[in-house]
Amino acid sequence: QLCATLAADGIELPDVHEGESAVIGSATSILKRKRLELQGRSRAQLILNSGGLSAKSQASKQRAATKRDVNAVMERSVRGAVASVTVGSGDAAEVLTDPIEVARECCEWSDRRMSLMQPKWFRRLDVAVGHAVWVADGEEVIGGTVHAIDNDGHYVVRPDTGTLLPGVRRETLCLKWQVGSTLGAAAAATTGAHEDDDSRRRSNGVVNDGASYGSTAVPEAAHVRRLAAMDRSRVDDTALLFRKGEAGRRCRARAVKGELTQDDITQLPSCFHELLEDLQSPVSGRTGATVQSSDFANMVDELGAPRPITSAIMRRKLGKIAKGKAPGFSGNGPDLYASLPDSWVEWAVELANIIQFTQITPRAWHIDLVHYVHKGGQDGSLSNHRPLALVEVFRKVFTSIICDRMKRDFAHLLILDPTNPGFASGRTTANSIFPLRAAAEHCRATGTEFSCLLDDLKWC
Repeated sequence: QLCATLAADGIELPDVHEGESAVIGSATSILKRKRLELQGRSRAQLILNSGGLSAKSQASKQRAATKRDVNAVMERSVRGAVASVTVGSGDAAEVLTDPIEVARECCEWSDRRMSLMQPKWFRRLDVAVGHAVWVADGEEVIGGTVHAIDNDGHYVVRPDTGTLLPGVRRETLCLKWQVGSTLGAAAAATTGAHEDDDSRRRSNGVVNDGASYGSTAVPEAAHVRRLAAMDRSRVDDTALLFRKGEAGRRCRARAVKGELTQDDITQLPSCFHELLEDLQSPVSGRTGATVQSSDFANMVDELGAPRPITSAIMRRKLGKIAKGKAPGFSGNGPDLYASLPDSWVEWAVELANIIQFTQITPRAWHIDLVHYVHKGGQDGSLSNHRPLALVEVFRKVFTSIICDRMKRDFAHLLILDPTNPGFASGRTTANSIFPLRAAAEHCRATGTEFSCLLDDLKWC
């Protein structure tokens, strides 16, 4: 009707019909041009031209020294996997060059780095400096105490008589209290007690600090190795407050409500007792009331269930993830995820919501590819390398959505310390370093004593 009216008024209308192939070609050209704008070489310049916060952030990144500049100044060579690894020290040092042996040592060292070299007080079978141990040296068994943990994740043991024993591996060492002890899963399996009571009996033994466990007789070397091989990841060898099971969740719920029982408190070392009140639910700086689960409005709905993730949220997060980064175990990089169609996004949303409600994650999310970056010092020592884990990209997308919701609730409720810039938008490490240096310079100028705690200085 509009065309007829315009024709009656003497207005000539051009023929807008085009062939199917021409339309497809034009649409494909537009898509390619738009993709180049979003992900091509001129992407950075287009961001700068757009103005706003994105342009400011891009300009700041370009002013900062690039990784290539830093490597050039420090004369670091560009390389891939670690070619050789030195194990042991002194006369016992050995250089591994076989790729399979190097890969095996890297995997084992990574496990030792995050477990044996950082013993946890709440893990009953973790060995720390000062612990009394039995060492199986061939067929001989030597008693002593742990003097130090070296950079390879092995132990330096001070025997009860004799000189130091360096490079003692975990598989040849057991805690003295293990010999003849009745604590553990085997003994607990014979009881039919309530789960919480049973869990307390199988705790890390903190309740019995200072007590004497096990036999004082020297065990056989085979028995020491058998005890050393006990699974240190078992649930029953972790203090109740840190358990991943239902009993641990109930204990943490009591801690949040300030309802820990005397048995719960007894499991904690006395030096932690003054921190128990910090486990309780915080007070909102906005309302002055104790924060309840229902106050996290971005996390849960009115019924207390997790708020579903929508297609719009998923698509927005996929568009924001950094492009050109290395993929995880699946080999699917961020560029691929960002370009997938809406039909795939619907399946991704369904998977994310299933994970939210069931708390069950895909097996591939638990496999990380580790790359070692040389920090300086001797190349052959793994302790001079920083392990970087290549995490599955969709896992990062999912956790980023959850973290964004948490941060919005934290910001609204005003429950975080404003002096802590960790993972806060618009704040960096400089927010901590600058006031610290300013305070140090002021104290130095005024002759005031200045103390600063550097956490994890050995591995930072």
